[in-house]
Amino acid sequence: MICDQIEVKEGRVEIEEMTPDDITEPNITDGYLLEIYYRAPESGDKYLITNKGLRLGIKYPDSDDITIEQENYIKKYLNDLEERIYNYNLSYIDENSFYKYFLMQEFCADIDTVFSSFHIYKRRNDIKLHFGPV
Repeated sequence: MICDQIEVKEGRVEIEEMTPDDITEPNITDGYLLEIYYRAPESGDKYLITNKGLRLGIKYPDSDDITIEQENYIKKYLNDLEERIYNYNLSYIDENSFYKYFLMQEFCADIDTVFSSFHIYKRRNDIKLHFGPV
């Protein structure tokens, strides 16, 4: 088994670190690391459920540090993204990172794909959602 800890830091997931003061644009638009995690409610971690029922664990900002404004922003963003996808609009998806991540999951025959351990992140002033890292 080959694996690595997925976390926000240089050389890993490189997104801006957020503070509790980052509650307006453009600062509120960055610094989110999420995990598609079907068992999120049982994990004890902070999580979101989208309008279509997708469960996402909030990995960054940490549960103790995320503000209600940040949580509301990312939930609205994810619901908007979900609506676009259901209408065949992929403008909120970084397709390159999605293809790489999905192909790696398939190549490794990862049975958790799309149910658990499927990481996504959002960068500041970037409308697209990124997948991975691979």
